[in-house]
Amino acid sequence: MPGRVVAALLPDETATRAVDKVPSLEPARRPGLPAVAAAIAPEARERLLALGYIGATTSSLAGQNLGEVLYRRGSTAAAERELRAVVEAQPQNVAALLWLAKAVRDQGRAQAAFVLYERVLKLSPDHGDVLIEAVDLAISSGLRDAARRLLAGFKPSLRSEGAAHVARGILAGADGQAEVAERELRAAVAADPLSLPALSRLLDLLAVGGRARDAVPLLSRAAGAAPGSARLAALLGEARLAAGDPAGAEPSLERALRLAPDSAAVMTDLARAQLAQGRMDRALATLASAPPTRDRSILLGVAHARQGGWAEAATHYRAALEQGPATPELLNGLAYAQLKLGQTAEAAQLFGRSLALNGNQPEISRLLAELGPGR
Repeated sequence: MPGRVVAALLPDETATRAVDKVPSLEPARRPGLPAVAAAIAPEARERLLALGYIGATTSSLAGQNLGEVLYRRGSTAAAERELRAVVEAQPQNVAALLWLAKAVRDQGRAQAAFVLYERVLKLSPDHGDVLIEAVDLAISSGLRDAARRLLAGFKPSLRSEGAAHVARGILAGADGQAEVAERELRAAVAADPLSLPALSRLLDLLAVGGRARDAVPLLSRAAGAAPGSARLAALLGEARLAAGDPAGAEPSLERALRLAPDSAAVMTDLARAQLAQGRMDRALATLASAPPTRDRSILLGVAHARQGGWAEAATHYRAALEQGPATPELLNGLAYAQLKLGQTAEAAQLFGRSLALNGNQPEISRLLAELGPGR
């Protein structure tokens, strides 16, 4: 087969070796294949072209696949070079355009990536997920006016109608129009009751306003209609937990964990539900198999503290401080554990740091005053 060695995919010691060329062992190609390809119906050929299965050059699919592999390996600049070559040969290759947009986006060039997303949507308005991704990128990159222009000119198909509502909801939320955002997200759920982008964003919006309970019926119906969806089961658990119903949240989160046993987010939410019910041993068992994250460290600290294991609690709280920014709650938890261990000077210093972040903590101020200047 004609081609070249792709050094970017090889270890350094292999990439520098000389290439041994051997003759092909495959039999001669049978005649008549070009005639068969030419006989493909025009509409079928156009769809294959858009999907990247056939193209203007014989290596287009190989280049697209190579670009995807490079992107997944984190070699975004190399991926961009490969994918641009494909797009130049196949300007209507939607799949290559999407991978190119991701490679450009991940290099911090949001505006250029947004232009590529626009090209995809002009070629195929069915890609509602691309519309949502483009609007999310625009909002997070300060390109809000570009998102407005895109949405104003976007003509959704039946398949992307729900996604268009989600995208408008995202923009309204960014503009501080919570009522408009909720209305759009509810319209998206009405169009597709199982839409994860709509349901997850609606839950976030309602939870911020203290109305997570309003999302429970929608999520309960969705999870019931798709019993094999770990994400929907997890969202239902999150909604019940946020609504102050940890006992109701636990079965949904347990089901989500059975469906997705490696999900760190589900494990931590399940542990939160168990802690809220005072089930410390169950929470510790849940967290035992969770990967190391800041949330896991905090929850382990809470569980050990409630059982009076102050040394273990302090260890986990310190780990959480190393894994992310300090918060008043985390500093107070570690300070209280050290106070219980008799380390008053360290506890006072941590209480002081907590008050520096949030001075409106009367109980912490009282504790710090009781420790006295001598500590």
